[in-house]
Amino acid sequence: KGCFWLSETPNIVGSKSWGATFPRTGTWVELTHIESGKSFFFLNTHFDYEPSAIGESARVLKEWILQNTINRPILITGDFNADKDLSAYQLLTRDGFLWDAYQLAHPSDPAAGTFHGYGQANDPIDWVLASNHFEVIAAEIDRYHEGNLYPSDHYPIIATLQWKERKT
Repeated sequence: KGCFWLSETPNIVGSKSWGATFPRTGTWVELTHIESGKSFFFLNTHFDYEPSAIGESARVLKEWILQNTINRPILITGDFNADKDLSAYQLLTRDGFLWDAYQLAHPSDPAAGTFHGYGQANDPIDWVLASNHFEVIAAEIDRYHEGNLYPSDHYPIIATLQWKERKT
């Protein structure tokens, strides 16, 4: 388990760079699936909302993935504060190692909104990314609310995944 900062100095606690408003992190844990004995990494992050920090945060995250988990199963969740047509999303998904679970489950609606600002917007800035070790069974956005009462300013994404069968 561990944590790194989305900055030019990822190992310095509380560091921030590129005009970020707040220090932001990637928090990870290596877990073992009890039934199969297979291990995987789970990482959660929250990118800063300053445009200058978003792309650089994606670069730091990608470097961490390449250094620590390359060719190993990983699931990444987070508030990326970036639409799916921006370079941060492309950097993380273009090489085919990470896939967008919602996009795979809903190819006709790949950029459905998750950030709503308590009913005011509809931006697709929250993602569930899975390495190619996993198969997406389902993915949904939970849009629950009662009138003007929302549990959060974001709708959560719920993804159901299973291990892909590997050919030996």
